[in-house]
Amino acid sequence: MKKKKNKFLEDDGGAVTVDWVVLCALVVGLASVATVQITAGTEGSRDHIATAVTVTPPGQSE
Repeated sequence: MKKKKNKFLEDDGGAVTVDWVVLCALVVGLASVATVQITAGTEGSRDHIATAVTVTPPGQSE
């Protein structure tokens, strides 16, 4: 019984899975933060372009 317990305690196969899960969660979290930041940064440009397109008559530049 003691041999089985020691073998179980020395086995680190599950630790690799936990490492990958944590790493993937970190990557997804960073991608989410980057998406929010990029979206927030482009809202002003989007509004300016939308105003210029709707207000400016065809053939004229702003």
